[in-house]
Amino acid sequence: MTCFFHYKNGQWQAISYFFLAARGFILIRYLRSKYHEFCIYG
Repeated sequence: MTCFFHYKNGQWQAISYFFLAARGFILIRYLRSKYHEFCIYG
């Protein structure tokens, strides 16, 4: 979590959301590649 969410500047907020989404996407790809046998449904 980043402190940019609390800033009034919308640009920093958008950048923080982008990095958070990118981190989540990389984490999901990493988990799917490393633990491919473990499938999460829903």
